[in-house]
Amino acid sequence: MLTVVSSSSSSSSPSGSFSGGGSPTGSSSSSSSSKTPNSEDSSELFSFSSEPPETQPPKTGCNLAYKLKKIKIIEKIKKAYVRWEENSFPGLLGNVIAGRIANRLNLGGTNCTVDAACASSLSAMKMAISDLLEYRADMMIAGGVDADNSPLMYMCFSKTPAFTKGQNPRPFDENSGGVMIGEGMGMVVLKRLEDAERDGDRIYAIVKGIGTSSDGKFKSIYAPRSGGQAKALRKAYADADIDRLSIGLLEAHGTGTAAGDAAEFDGLKEVFTEDIPENSGYPDF
Repeated sequence: MLTVVSSSSSSSSPSGSFSGGGSPTGSSSSSSSSKTPNSEDSSELFSFSSEPPETQPPKTGCNLAYKLKKIKIIEKIKKAYVRWEENSFPGLLGNVIAGRIANRLNLGGTNCTVDAACASSLSAMKMAISDLLEYRADMMIAGGVDADNSPLMYMCFSKTPAFTKGQNPRPFDENSGGVMIGEGMGMVVLKRLEDAERDGDRIYAIVKGIGTSSDGKFKSIYAPRSGGQAKALRKAYADADIDRLSIGLLEAHGTGTAAGDAAEFDGLKEVFTEDIPENSGYPDF
């Protein structure tokens, strides 16, 4: 888990896309033939029918029409794929994406692709901020991209199962049945605050602290641990040196899955209800 604490400024992301792939081919069925079986056509030697000869359908052009239709379908599928060329293989590799961006924008700092599942974009931001704080870079571009909602991806989520059965997911709702995936991209430009102010940049928000954690040994891959998420929250607030009770807005993961929502809410409840001073005016969960 990864938690980022930020504040609005008054001066106011391996998973990547890939392209390429060989053109799929399909085997075409042979049409019927009236020739006499011989040693060069072994398939004819073993062909038989349970129907009497007088009831068998005539050998017409139906097979030919089916073959032509099959060829058209294959050609249509082939046109949906990018032709294989020298850049096709790099296009399949997630780690090439960041390198190509650095190449096109002429960037000389660190470039890498981060795969931390649902925390990938925030993990990329954490790595970028580390480079800034260590003065290894003066500006970093970080974010997340998801453009791989292929039929295989939908099949995997359906078989898990993790998809909502309806059209609208309902995070933190007792009637929620699962997640709804989508494609998108979001990038941010990060600089040290003093450098952004010096350069007259438009500042949208200030990152005050970051907290990271893992669940450790627990039940299964589909069972997140609320204690692990609570740990990330505590680290973020400690890093930001702020009181958790001063938080006015939380942006949650909110997958809509029964296990995920319950663990996330329990983690938040654990952090925001522990050691609450009496008469603090803070909501009682």
